[in-house]
Amino acid sequence: MIKLLATTILSLSILGGGATAVPIQRTEVETQNEIQIQTKGENDGLYNEEIAKLYEKSSNEPKLGMDYFYAPHYFSNLEYNFGNNYFGTCGYVATGMLLSFWDTYWDDNIIPEQFDNIANLEYNKLSYGLESPGIYRENEILNGITINDYYEVVENYSDTYFQLLLIKMVKEEFNSFELDSASITGLYWNDYIDLYNYYIYNYRGYSTSDVDFIGYGGIGSGAKKSENVRNYAINLVKKGIPVKLGIGHNYDSYDGTHAVVAYDYNEAKDELYCHFGWGPNTTHVTIESLGYTSYNNVFGFNFKNGHNHSNNYKYNTATHCACHYVIPYHIDLINGNYRDVLPIYKWNGLNQEKWFAEQNLKYKFSILDQNRHAIFTTLTSVDEYQLTQEQRNEIFELENGKYYAYVVPYSDVYPYWDDYGYSELFAVLPDFKYAHVIKSADYGYVKDVYPTDADTKNNYTAHNVNGFSFETKRYRTGYIQSEYIVLSPIRKNINEAFIEYKFDIPVLRIDVQLTHWRNYSSEKLSSQNGSFVLEAYNDEDVCTEKYDLLSKSFNLPTNRKSPNWYTFEFSQPVKRFKFHSTSSLNYENEDNKGRICIGDLAVWTQLPMSGYELEYNTSVWEGLPSLHNNCYAYALNNQIDIRNNEIWHKQQPGELSGMPNYPFTKDILVAAVEKDFEKYNELNGTNLIFKEVGRFENCPKGTYKVALVSYDFDYHWYRQNADGTWSHKPGTTPVKNCDNSNEIILDPQFCDRGKYENFLGYFAVTPWGNMYDT
Repeated sequence: MIKLLATTILSLSILGGGATAVPIQRTEVETQNEIQIQTKGENDGLYNEEIAKLYEKSSNEPKLGMDYFYAPHYFSNLEYNFGNNYFGTCGYVATGMLLSFWDTYWDDNIIPEQFDNIANLEYNKLSYGLESPGIYRENEILNGITINDYYEVVENYSDTYFQLLLIKMVKEEFNSFELDSASITGLYWNDYIDLYNYYIYNYRGYSTSDVDFIGYGGIGSGAKKSENVRNYAINLVKKGIPVKLGIGHNYDSYDGTHAVVAYDYNEAKDELYCHFGWGPNTTHVTIESLGYTSYNNVFGFNFKNGHNHSNNYKYNTATHCACHYVIPYHIDLINGNYRDVLPIYKWNGLNQEKWFAEQNLKYKFSILDQNRHAIFTTLTSVDEYQLTQEQRNEIFELENGKYYAYVVPYSDVYPYWDDYGYSELFAVLPDFKYAHVIKSADYGYVKDVYPTDADTKNNYTAHNVNGFSFETKRYRTGYIQSEYIVLSPIRKNINEAFIEYKFDIPVLRIDVQLTHWRNYSSEKLSSQNGSFVLEAYNDEDVCTEKYDLLSKSFNLPTNRKSPNWYTFEFSQPVKRFKFHSTSSLNYENEDNKGRICIGDLAVWTQLPMSGYELEYNTSVWEGLPSLHNNCYAYALNNQIDIRNNEIWHKQQPGELSGMPNYPFTKDILVAAVEKDFEKYNELNGTNLIFKEVGRFENCPKGTYKVALVSYDFDYHWYRQNADGTWSHKPGTTPVKNCDNSNEIILDPQFCDRGKYENFLGYFAVTPWGNMYDT
């Protein structure tokens, strides 16, 4: 029985290029942590058609967990160009896939050119959906053959098929053609060591400074060993290094083992994705989804020599290297094209890969107007960018709402990357994600009628738009020419027009399209002879806010084909507001004048969200978490002190960092929290965010909005829920989503906060997420 030290990480640095193959020395030293290496080779995992049917790629293929490395794209699209697992040769299949990855990714000399099956490009650029290059598959020569025929095929076709070369190499160099039995061609742990050692250092002639070989068999036994192997594989995969992963059905038995390639990891789901070597339906699945439970060992390579361009991608007669994936060619708007959500632009471009590490490669991201003049330019080290509020507003002011997003690789070391810029045209849409949008046709008004009857003027009419209810009453206001809601205050015996809105729930803000119907010479209405105002009313029918919309500051357009958007944030939430126009003219004609248009109207009954808000769930804050934690812990979604792994008793701002938090002024409290985040990031190697944001500003990706209030002797925090409402945890009492008046909280700035009279601001927070587990 051969045994290896469980903690050994094998690096084949004992051989120079061209040296005689010397297997890694096997130790007979026994320790408590020693593991028993399997006596059975990895040979299970023959293609199972019934299992494969369960994983149709079109419906069950999950999205990549790490799309910022090349390996996930390569292996998820490696559907055909790899060896055939015909007689349980899964170890060779996994080895061939690993080597063909490195041959394509890093150095075209790793696999001889005669074995390369290249990928043909449809266009003169790379595509993430393209079948990955690899090695030739032996389908045509294997159909119907027996195991004895297979040995002959290996001898006759090892110059054409890379997998057959590896099998022949094992026999010739190590006298072990039939490694397991007369019918199965599997590999032992030590066979991997010998094969990789010989192939890399002898057959291909690499030196020890060119490449490291990684082998890991875990610590302990059973489930603990499996967990250690899994974590080891995940750490490598998260660095962009794919590995051969030995898996099995039982922790301490090596019957039915299989070899796969692990190459992608989803942090949020804690799922490690593998290529099973079975064909296109199982290129990106977890081992658990196919009935495997144990992680037995890890093998892999890390090439450190200089990058040699691969010829494995081809367009016509030109070849492309995988390193061209750093050059952007497609830009997606992944956060929705809304007026109330900060757009996130994402492009391909794996600039964090080691192809150009010495060049410190970044991207210049720009927004260009239709004439391709830059509105702004910024640098980013990742392949996505989220606009700031100010940048989004600049885009909305562009003529026709059309613009280009433009991405260029950038290096301050190698200055010639700007030859590879890429742009795509986008258009701003007048749509909102977190506001209720009412369009002119939604009111249900009879078209082309300006009513003047007493009933329409004095009584409300109910409306419902996609489940959002409101009421209106109006005078000389109608739905005109299927274009706008139009107020016309000038006609014979007419000097007024209005439309009044009433809502069941408070309105925090409105965004509205406004314009004159035509210019003054036609319409006769100006600030000298009339008015057009927006008035907001409280529950006591008192006008609390009034905006003069004919003033120069509003600059109301005179061409209805190009309305302006106007935003009104009410100083207090209101349930009623009115657009009202009057005229002092003594107009004697029967035509309609003074016409002012209301277009799309967006009504805000909640503050915008980032999409990363947490569901309102009181159960996780019951019991000990409720008794020990407070509003600050709730704002951070944190219950455990990471320094001692114990439940945190009433965590205070500044406690982790040692900063004072009293007196409870904004400057002192915010500084204390900022230092807490600095300390937390230092302790955990994270980059969590705490920063002040505007009331209607979208929080950055991965964060949600919290609000801070205080009075002389205490502070308090609120956080926004996934449904847009707010909740809080008053001290050690239970979590709740209502204020002191038992009303649902729509905006903590205006809810009943009791003695907490000072509103100190809104902040974006990345949750710490260390939660108590019974």
